[in-house]
Amino acid sequence: MAEEGIEEHRPTFKEVYRRYKLLFLAVMFVPVIGMVAVIGILYMHPSSNLPLQVALVFFLLVQYVISIYVIARRMEAIISS
Repeated sequence: MAEEGIEEHRPTFKEVYRRYKLLFLAVMFVPVIGMVAVIGILYMHPSSNLPLQVALVFFLLVQYVISIYVIARRMEAIISS
């Protein structure tokens, strides 16, 4: 039970993001590791349309990385304002 007169300090989004920025970005880039693993698996077990499969995964990989970069830049802009 909290004592009366003592308020809990609830951190703002800006404080939490500044403190855990590296962790946030690391979690956001976990799918990149999966996509790289998929490319490796495709080469280990090739099929007839391997170039198309690798090209699609590579396209998704690049698209995801660019999206995360844009999101991170926007969050930085929000935090700095």
